[in-house]
Amino acid sequence: MNTESQLIDGLPIKQIVEAILFASTEPLPVERIVECIQKEEVTSRAVLEVIHALNKDYQEQNTFLRIVKIAGGYQFATHPQFDKWVSRLFKAKMDRKLSQSSLEVLAIIAYRQPIARAEIEKIRGVNADWTLRSLMEKNLVTVVGREDAPGRPLLFGTTKAFLEHFGLYDISELPKLKEIEDILREDKEFAHTLELDFGMSNPAAENVQPSAKEDETPMPDEDTTLKPDSE
Repeated sequence: MNTESQLIDGLPIKQIVEAILFASTEPLPVERIVECIQKEEVTSRAVLEVIHALNKDYQEQNTFLRIVKIAGGYQFATHPQFDKWVSRLFKAKMDRKLSQSSLEVLAIIAYRQPIARAEIEKIRGVNADWTLRSLMEKNLVTVVGREDAPGRPLLFGTTKAFLEHFGLYDISELPKLKEIEDILREDKEFAHTLELDFGMSNPAAENVQPSAKEDETPMPDEDTTLKPDSE
């Protein structure tokens, strides 16, 4: 009997997996789905086969649903062709736009993590206190440990929310820097979309200095010898 037609307590396993994923508000690792089913005969491989079968059904039925691999797990999502309309439902998230300086710091952390604030500032040449706090408030960056060096400076890394925000399963899926350059060079429409999504189209807005209150509160265990960052 095919895995996808298997019955669990009288119900098709496909419907059970589908219900679990539908009820979850965050991406579920395959192992977590197996735990929810609580049947020895249901393995991680079986769940993956069911997910593949469900996606095949959605494609053949030409529905708006897909099960996507993201942030270390699987989650329901709408087909990309509906993004234009679905995105209007989340206009409130426009307040979470990332400035040019935030994108730069986030990129450095994503590609060099775990990384200390001093190294970030060495790369950019400006103080990163305010930007780091802003990224932590948005739950895109978090403290992942301390460096084995004098003063034990904090080390920063990206979060699960970062993976979800950028549609990645894990950090290894980050595109190579050369690939990004090629994409932006060849796909002008995509580059324009990035500007709209992350508020990069207003240079004047990127040069606003942080307020004195924001500047005078450094990250813990760090000094502020560089000039203030622009946000």
